[in-house]
Amino acid sequence: MKAKGNSSAYTARILRREMLSEELEKSAHLRAEAGIVTTAAEPAETEDATLERWARVAGR
Repeated sequence: MKAKGNSSAYTARILRREMLSEELEKSAHLRAEAGIVTTAAEPAETEDATLERWARVAGR
């Protein structure tokens, strides 16, 4: 059990982790919607094509 004085710090850590998890999930969803795949391999499309696609998604 945590010491009483550390409960707010513990709660803050839990909330930060939860918020980070939500942001990562949201980011993954947006990347998937835009067709952005995070890999070590070279993408099949050109950089200009990627930027155009990102601009279309951002304009929604």
